[in-house]
Amino acid sequence: RIWLRLYYEFPASELASSALRQAETALGTAAVGTAEAVPRDLTRAEALLTVGRAADAAAALQHLLPLASAHQRDRVRLGLAEAACLQDRCTSAIDDLTDLAARDVGSGEAAFLLAGAYRGSGRIADSRQQVERLASRPAGSAADPWAERALNDLGTHLIKTSADAEAADVFRQLFDRNPSGRHGERAAWKYGWWSYRLQRYDEAVRVFESAAAHFPRANTRPAWLYWAGRAREQLHDLPTARQRLTLTAVDYLHSYYGRLASDALTRLGAPVPTSASGLAPDAVIASFDDGEASPDATDQGLTGVDDTPVSLATDSAPPTADLIAWLVSAGMFDEATLEMQHSRRANGRHPRLDATLAWVYRQQGEIRPAINTMRQAYPQYLSAKGDALPRPIQEVIFPIDYVPLIKRYATLHDLDPFVVAALIGQESSYVADVRSPADAWGLMQILPSTGSRLARAEGLTRFRTPMLTNPETNVRLGTRYFASLVRQLGGVPYALAGYNAGENRVVRWKAERQGVEQAEFIDDIPFPETQMYVKKILGTAVDYRRLYGNLLGERGAE
Repeated sequence: RIWLRLYYEFPASELASSALRQAETALGTAAVGTAEAVPRDLTRAEALLTVGRAADAAAALQHLLPLASAHQRDRVRLGLAEAACLQDRCTSAIDDLTDLAARDVGSGEAAFLLAGAYRGSGRIADSRQQVERLASRPAGSAADPWAERALNDLGTHLIKTSADAEAADVFRQLFDRNPSGRHGERAAWKYGWWSYRLQRYDEAVRVFESAAAHFPRANTRPAWLYWAGRAREQLHDLPTARQRLTLTAVDYLHSYYGRLASDALTRLGAPVPTSASGLAPDAVIASFDDGEASPDATDQGLTGVDDTPVSLATDSAPPTADLIAWLVSAGMFDEATLEMQHSRRANGRHPRLDATLAWVYRQQGEIRPAINTMRQAYPQYLSAKGDALPRPIQEVIFPIDYVPLIKRYATLHDLDPFVVAALIGQESSYVADVRSPADAWGLMQILPSTGSRLARAEGLTRFRTPMLTNPETNVRLGTRYFASLVRQLGGVPYALAGYNAGENRVVRWKAERQGVEQAEFIDDIPFPETQMYVKKILGTAVDYRRLYGNLLGERGAE
């Protein structure tokens, strides 16, 4: 029976086929492909569909057709149609899906697949009609997950075809149907931002504040809170606007939106939150001492839009703290890493344990793992509490190197050295010889063709691509390129967008969005990756100024 459990409960395992052979050898008879085994075989085939093994699922389902009962046969046909869609052959399943959808097989699943099949075959009107029928079912029905997926897919299709107004209306339906659902976060941003851009500020407030309450840990929460505050300001509700902006600044002070909120509060004559008090300043990386509270062991009672206090739990030292501290002190980093990883598996995660692991990564030159691990250990680095974290922790989260090069070439090109430092951190995490899958090289991730062009302009003779792994050459060429983008595109945020997505796209985006303020332009960038890139660098540049102002000195011109 253990062999059958492996076959049925782990269908995607490479050992599943061997397990079936072992089971049939032990039983002396066929274990699958019988009428009695159909329920289990059908469940297994559906599990294969769930993990994307469409061809394997289709083969299994075909064997079940002659054995299945009438009710089971509908499930088999539905599974075969889904398998066809997963293999980009949805059109071939339209006839079957039309019959299954008419009888509501799968409580909306057949209708969802039929809408996708119509869309894939170019029958857009039929697809939309199918989605509308599915979405017209009352909320709370068994069809809800399929209705929400159908609306999300339709909205995505409309965005891709530049039907932005229609897409916004679809996302409105999706958000209003289930604000806390699987697609609620995306729908809230798509529709709420559309509303704000059209100056429908009441609607922007409704959606953004509701979303912030339903998704208190969402990555988009700072944007929701900030733009809700700005919308309140436009509605002349200044007390609530200040509340929303203050909450943004407190929860996300060391982020792009936290800085925007601080600027808005200053403009409105309201106090700007500063470092939170009460955080223990004496926590030391790689030191567990006698189990004293970690830097996040306080409860500041911060409240979100839903007024739920955000508590920060105290962590005690793991059982092997003394051994780990000894190994780190002795410079036995590999052994310390193994011990910490074992402790995490055995005892769970501890902020100071994660912080120590991050510090060790940093000593070993593993910059990106160090950053990510330290951020996980102390996620409050983004909030007003971040200033009170010990400086060694902050320096792992915001690494810097090659200070003389950054200062020299930023000054030469009249650039903000803190922006350059943040740009290098984002592009390469200060790893000089890194090479990306897109064939970008070095600290500022320069393409060979771009490097060759810049080298000629700089008068560098005999340029070869491997020279881009030389820190000075890379920073020299990269700052020259970035400065040219600042001049061409009219400012640092636009230059950052051009550095990531290409200057021609930014020229087009600016032409399409004339007259909008800079913050609106950034949130309206069509590429989510570029949006996040610009926001991260602008936010991190402020952290570099705060931490390394004495190293990089006063910046150049704006």
